[in-house]
Amino acid sequence: METIIAAAVSGAAGIICSVLAAVSSNAKHAAELESRLDKWQAVLELIAENDPMLNSYLRGTQAYYDGRRVLIECSDDFRDFMRRSKETSKNIKQYIYQVTHIKCGIGPYEKTAAAVSNAPAADVEETLRQMKDLGVDVVVEDK
Repeated sequence: METIIAAAVSGAAGIICSVLAAVSSNAKHAAELESRLDKWQAVLELIAENDPMLNSYLRGTQAYYDGRRVLIECSDDFRDFMRRSKETSKNIKQYIYQVTHIKCGIGPYEKTAAAVSNAPAADVEETLRQMKDLGVDVVVEDK
């Protein structure tokens, strides 16, 4: 019985470590994405000059680049409009290309449950320390 419990705890520890490594990797990736789209303000200025209606929807928004798409923080109404209107989507892509020289798709940015939550994010080192304190064998492997 003790062997089964130890194996289960050991297996769970491996899964937890894998999840923590993925979270840490995603956090680094998110920081990189935010810095890569520092030209969003310039895109908005170009839109303001050329398309007052589109500007009214996008004024004050943020956008993030995930490596293949620009994800735009916007209202649900504009998200639906952007999905229905191929012309609007095409125009936004053209404005992005004119400023960034990146050909990419666009879509709505949707906050994850963790981003919406007010709970503080778990610190990886603290979680690993707590697991060690509980007697779990913790092995960290860099990949």
